[in-house]
Amino acid sequence: MAEGRWEGELQACCSGSSGHSRVTASLCYSPSTGTLLSPSRNVVFYVGDRVEGTDNSEIERLSQPRNIASILVSKLGPSINAWIIEPSHYNSAFACYNNLLPSLTSKGEPKGYDPKGLPAARATLTLLQNCLAQVTTRLTMESLPSQRERVAIGKQPESNLTNAHFLCGHGFAAPPLDNPSSRPKKCPQTLVFGFSKGGVVLNQLLAELTHYEDLVDEGKVFNKKNWLNRGVAKGGSSGKCSKIEASLRPTDALDEKTKDVRSGSPLLPATVEEFLRGIAEVHYVDVGLNCPGAYQTDAHVLDGLARASRAREGGLLVAFHGTPRQWCDGGRRWVAMEKNTCREIIQNAASRHGEASKLRVAEKMYFSTRKASLQMHFEIIEALAVSSS
Repeated sequence: MAEGRWEGELQACCSGSSGHSRVTASLCYSPSTGTLLSPSRNVVFYVGDRVEGTDNSEIERLSQPRNIASILVSKLGPSINAWIIEPSHYNSAFACYNNLLPSLTSKGEPKGYDPKGLPAARATLTLLQNCLAQVTTRLTMESLPSQRERVAIGKQPESNLTNAHFLCGHGFAAPPLDNPSSRPKKCPQTLVFGFSKGGVVLNQLLAELTHYEDLVDEGKVFNKKNWLNRGVAKGGSSGKCSKIEASLRPTDALDEKTKDVRSGSPLLPATVEEFLRGIAEVHYVDVGLNCPGAYQTDAHVLDGLARASRAREGGLLVAFHGTPRQWCDGGRRWVAMEKNTCREIIQNAASRHGEASKLRVAEKMYFSTRKASLQMHFEIIEALAVSSS
């Protein structure tokens, strides 16, 4: 555990799935109080296929989730929480995100991107919530005084009194907050990164972003801002609305364990709606497949991002990061073609929606003068140009 960070590997499952995913976390942590702190942003990174036996020290180093988390923290600042998510299982070396995508081949390639039920958003959120519950439980147990200490001292040690507000959130008695009138801060925004095959999760999330906006526009999900703008709610939709809204909260959401209870600031979104509407940046990191489908190319989905961007205070950024390994592969020309299609549709959608749209697009080629190699495919993780603001 590094100074000012809680770091570790966790195993977690999501609702409706028997498969477990390994999640490596690097979280904001106060060593003096033994508590997790609310981050400025949550950064979620989906990995790609497994690479072993390369005898290349750089590839081995940059394929380790713990090292990826450290790189993200170094680039995006010490106030972020970094979550590196691995697939529910590997078929040999092939990453298979069965718990996040509705339909895959045996090699983990998507058969399509169906947004119904919001599977990627729901699964990601429950994974993070379950991981956070594990971490906070560990910290809670570590902070409790032993029975011997209680008998010998006759009271709770000073260090544990410091943790009182933290323990309160987990069923233990504690004094009231120092500032009872303080209001909870807004939930931190989320940045999502898809590396290599991990890009398929981003494609699914984009489909779900637009699908959710469609539900809001159709009046099937209650949205206070839209309702006020319209003046009245759509007739006959209140029953369906409440049913769908109820389904947006994961069954195993742990509200108290997703807060820094000393300040009331949330650590994670509490609902799928908050997770989707909190996504501020989407980063494709040298993504590619051995078949079409590496990038989202559905025009309806990509056009919907312009609408989705309006619900975000800082808009929505979709960034494409690539190397000659993927974008200049003559044997897989569809990778670059899909990337170009995806980028162009998003740019056109942003232009059509004009000033109302807060949708931004960025693209950067790395190592353009070098010969394509597997090493550069991993080196891009350390070379990523991202903003810490």
